[in-house]
Amino acid sequence: MNSRKRTNGTGSAVYLGDKRKNPWGARITLGWDISGHVIRHFLGFFPNKLDALLCLQDYHNNPKQIYIPEDKYNRIKFIATSVVSPIIPTKNKRSKILKESISKKYYTFWKIYEEFSAIKFPTEEEKKQEKARNIKVLGKFSYGHARHLRSAGLYASQLHDFVYAELKTSHFQTIINKAAKEGYSHRFCEYLITLFKNLDQYAIQEAIISTGFSKYLTNPALQGKRKVKTIFSAQEIIALHEYTPKTSIQELCRDLFIFALYTGCRPNEIFFTKTVNIHLEEKYFITGSKTLAGKNREIPIHPEAAKIIEKYYIPTNEFLFMHNRKVISPDSFILHFRNFFASDPRMGKHTMHECRHTFRTELERLNIKQVTINAILGHKNNDVGLDVYTHVTLEDKISAVSLIDYKTNPNLILFNKDDHL
Repeated sequence: MNSRKRTNGTGSAVYLGDKRKNPWGARITLGWDISGHVIRHFLGFFPNKLDALLCLQDYHNNPKQIYIPEDKYNRIKFIATSVVSPIIPTKNKRSKILKESISKKYYTFWKIYEEFSAIKFPTEEEKKQEKARNIKVLGKFSYGHARHLRSAGLYASQLHDFVYAELKTSHFQTIINKAAKEGYSHRFCEYLITLFKNLDQYAIQEAIISTGFSKYLTNPALQGKRKVKTIFSAQEIIALHEYTPKTSIQELCRDLFIFALYTGCRPNEIFFTKTVNIHLEEKYFITGSKTLAGKNREIPIHPEAAKIIEKYYIPTNEFLFMHNRKVISPDSFILHFRNFFASDPRMGKHTMHECRHTFRTELERLNIKQVTINAILGHKNNDVGLDVYTHVTLEDKISAVSLIDYKTNPNLILFNKDDHL
């Protein structure tokens, strides 16, 4: 970028003083009022002159609509010939773009994102409810999924000011390629694709576009090696049972892992098991999440799991496992779990989800029918006929789980299964 004077009508980079965080402004002339006084508009503010000049250049290469307060718009009597994009008045001085003040055909990427996220992302209160009660709002993403999509939306900042109806596959693909080149994970690039597809779907539903171009997107990022799921060995399970905790947190961690090893439940299902759903005398409790096949299913209670239930069961508590009368969650306990296993090398190093893999491996070793295993774990059978014609009773489940005795099986092996467990 050279320092020669810019061509008339192309705008200017204006220095606004040392006290500003972004002292350089990219300014253009919109026109003149009835008295001949010039009316200008700042496209943006930047930390240095070069960025301001690049903004002006981008404006002329890729014209975008300009939003200004309605009173300022009404003062313009003569529009400058150098203005290359529509000037749109808004109904308040803060330039908040209201739906009724702008045609949908001029909606920007960021405008579409804001409307979409307001509908599909949980509010702060809904996030708290999901974390505290494991209750996801119907029709909205989970707070974890929404968090990833929000990161993807912020990363796509190059598209924020583009008119959405003018975006093509190449615009979206450029963002994805940039992320892959910068070393972002395959999964993050997938979230970018997911966001773009969702925005396209929303824009089609709102009649902003007639067809979506995100369906042609590809993920160039290298897919990392999938983490090997290592099941517990018999020796590690024995060490877990023999572990002597020094703190209440260590004791809770130990009991949670033992409970998971004998129930095969997902972490969320364990943390949000309600006391009202525990039927100890009948040897089962009700829990379930994630899939239709997994929700509200009867989990048989193994004698080892029964000991844990008897220890923590307090009828006045909403959930079985609570710490200092507070709800706990896997997210808040990840660090505790790591410290727990580090305190005794004999127990190895495991995640709570690996208890589920260990549980399934043991049932398969015992030659339990797959349809029974899937019913306990909450999986849909691949063969539809099994789901339709085979009914697994609670007694079948209890009989299967009662056979588990990890301590008599020193041959537990490495287990590689799909992550859908």
